[in-house]
Amino acid sequence: MTATKQNKPHGMTHWLEPARNVLTLLATTLGHHRVSRWLFGAPEHEVRPALAQGLFASILITIGSWGVGSLPQAGESLFSGTTILVPMRTETSGVIISAVLLTLGSMLLVRAWLRLSQRIDPRCQAAASFVSRAIWLWSAPVLLSFPIFSRDVYSYLAQGRLYASGANPYENWVSQLPGWFMQGADGLWAESYSPYGPLFLVLAAGFWWISGGIPEVGVLLFRLLSLASMWLMMKYLIKLSAFLRTSVTFALWLAVANPLFLIIMVAGAHNDVLMLALLLAGTWWLARQRFIIGVVLIGLSIAIKPIVIVTVPFLVFLSLRQRESDGVSLSERFSRWVGALGILAVALAVIGIATGLWFGWIPAMLTSGSAAFPYAPVGLIGLGLGWLAGLVGANPATVPAIFYTSMRVLAAVVLVWWALHTQRDCLVMQKVPRDAALALVAVVLSAPIVQPWYLLWVLPLFVLWRSEPARWLRWLYLGIAILVLVGVIEQFSVAQWIPQLLVKLIAVGVGLLYLFYIVLIDPKTSVIFRDRPDARVRRGLNDAESVD
Repeated sequence: MTATKQNKPHGMTHWLEPARNVLTLLATTLGHHRVSRWLFGAPEHEVRPALAQGLFASILITIGSWGVGSLPQAGESLFSGTTILVPMRTETSGVIISAVLLTLGSMLLVRAWLRLSQRIDPRCQAAASFVSRAIWLWSAPVLLSFPIFSRDVYSYLAQGRLYASGANPYENWVSQLPGWFMQGADGLWAESYSPYGPLFLVLAAGFWWISGGIPEVGVLLFRLLSLASMWLMMKYLIKLSAFLRTSVTFALWLAVANPLFLIIMVAGAHNDVLMLALLLAGTWWLARQRFIIGVVLIGLSIAIKPIVIVTVPFLVFLSLRQRESDGVSLSERFSRWVGALGILAVALAVIGIATGLWFGWIPAMLTSGSAAFPYAPVGLIGLGLGWLAGLVGANPATVPAIFYTSMRVLAAVVLVWWALHTQRDCLVMQKVPRDAALALVAVVLSAPIVQPWYLLWVLPLFVLWRSEPARWLRWLYLGIAILVLVGVIEQFSVAQWIPQLLVKLIAVGVGLLYLFYIVLIDPKTSVIFRDRPDARVRRGLNDAESVD
């Protein structure tokens, strides 16, 4: 009777069982067909189908990006004047097909990622090699895609061009460059100071010079940097997971193999992956009691994106020996903080002198954020306060500015309080990355701008604390899938004469249907969102045959 109750469909989903049965029958048929069984049929413990599906999804994403990905219109562009892409970018039917391929490929990549976790045991350390193989295999095709999800990579090149021309990106704007918009830079940041560290601006200037101003070459250089950074990130994530006795396989799967990371960091060529790689490298050397090397590497991470400075007061505790009973005294904490502050000051000063930019990133970072995104609660509240201020005759710009400043101050107070109180009673190594992750969360939530990929800053630190899947993580998986869907569709690059609303509505419909299928109907992936993780693993490993 107990088994019958366990196998009985849940009340709200029993009506989906006929659909699941039909799909299982279809998948079984395709799994035995010579043409399609490479993609569908294999024992449950066989990883090959998940790898193949992810590869196929990446190919769809790449092809779709050729029609709706971001393409600069500058004369130096290799593709702006070509006729090869005309049917995909200028014809309504071609744009719709491209948008559907990109959306469908993105959601298929989500499914392949989920199925990979079912075809391996995330608690098995030896399975990490399969996850690493998936990461590289799924990343390869999107090297040939046009930038999707974000076109910040063109802003990187513009800021590199600005710095290479002798201007200070912390005092000047990319809109001062001739032809900046045709080079692909987003107009949203046209009159914003650079939010990036001086080390990254040097890299951007170098890539601009090497590319000769050709946008596609510059994008490829940034993607190669992303791949190298991803390799470094994976290396130290594996080392840290082994050191902290958490699951290496789960860490790689959740922090790196997830589709949001691959689309943002590789297809989008974001600099966050270099920031994370240096941060994890510094964390590793701190854990190995190499205090100076660890802090210097974190300083290099700050010189890429200054936001990670908020993790320093917590990560330095890794350089202390683990203690389960006695507390960490206030003098011990202050000695680590003062030492880290001194090393960071010297390292960043050397970089500032070498680049000629000094510490200009500090006021630039504090003044960035004049725009607000729908992902940022603080930004939306600030906009609302500005609107209300305008109704009563107050300055609609002053009120939001005061509100944003007050939220930054509040975040600073919370961080100071948390740093003074955490680890007061004991020092458990796994809790240190958790505390650093919470510090990042506090800063992100207090900012007027929150981008979907900010979640990726937290995940590498989170997986060093959480050693295996938990039931509540299903909401995180669902959140990643939603962010992938929304981010991809939101950033379609469509010509003005194409009905953009029609294109987006069709893509939204396809994406929501596939997401609905993954979460509720799919006989395989739907169990992730209703079974316990341990039951799911046992269920998967005990299946003699499997079809996708």
